Amino acid sequence: MTQTCIVYHIDRNNNFIDANDAWDEFALANNAPHLVRKLVCRHSLFDLISDPQCNHLYKLLIERIKHTGKPIDFEFRCDSPEMRRFMHMEMIHQAGNGVVCFKSTVQRQEPRDPVALLDPDNHRSTERVIICSWCKNIKIGDNQWVEIEEGVDRLGLFSTDYLPQLSHAICPACNESVWRELVK
Repeated sequence: MTQTCIVYHIDRNNNFIDANDAWDEFALANNAPHLVRKLVCRHSLFDLISDPQCNHLYKLLIERIKHTGKPIDFEFRCDSPEMRRFMHMEMIHQAGNGVVCFKSTVQRQEPRDPVALLDPDNHRSTERVIICSWCKNIKIGDNQWVEIEEGVDRLGLFSTDYLPQLSHAICPACNESVWRELVK
């Protein structure tokens, strides 16, 4: 399998300035035509991250990179309804011009039966289910996070007329991992 590498850059003001062709290919393959380069260029990166906690952590990571000049890398997931995608992110500061380069590489993919909860085209109720922005586990109780398929089963989402909306957060394990990276 060839590894897909999605590369994009933000300027010193954290505005999206460019990306490689893999960015558009990935956006279109994941039913997100509103995220193609020509539509997000010159917008703040933080306008593209809907979860406040994830948004805050990205701000801290970018601040750290700009302050120390040291690259940051971490693992995360970027799943689609039919595929688990295990990704690696590398963030690099280009000191001379204040640009930060992001390189997201698909490390491996695992096909799975489609998970309707991840399909943005499904009708939604007003209920919410919390999903981790980093690992894609869902919260099913007080601080209990499980793989999405198990969570859908345990929450009885197969028997509902409409699926709940997804609300993004960061599970305790991923939060701890990101904070470890921040204090390196």
